[in-house]
Amino acid sequence: MEIVAVGGGIMFMIFTFSFGLASERLVYTVRMKLFDKLLRMPLSYFDRKENTAGAISIKLATDAFQLNNMISGVLGVMCLNLSTISASLAFGLYYSWKVTLISLALSPLIAVVGAISMKVIMKFTKISEEA
Repeated sequence: MEIVAVGGGIMFMIFTFSFGLASERLVYTVRMKLFDKLLRMPLSYFDRKENTAGAISIKLATDAFQLNNMISGVLGVMCLNLSTISASLAFGLYYSWKVTLISLALSPLIAVVGAISMKVIMKFTKISEEA
């Protein structure tokens, strides 16, 4: 059993590193292309109030952070969850296919309860932000 834990830890480390590296490379590429595009814009573009130097730099920073968060956070967790489900199903089918089929039959109920839980959490989050 310790081998599974050590293997899981190593795989999680590799997963975190690879998604972090991919997201940083993509953010770098997007920033470079956007900067190149900004250099080629006509001067009249920068005369508008929404296109001042401060507004553009803030937009670059927030967009890059959101892109990085989406790739390393959201997509990474989705891939991690899919691999966990796949491995769990493989182990379950290997050791007891009957229990695995019962848990698969109950998975829609688990998904509904998870969705309700998220709505309740979001409701509490909105209340605390207003306060």
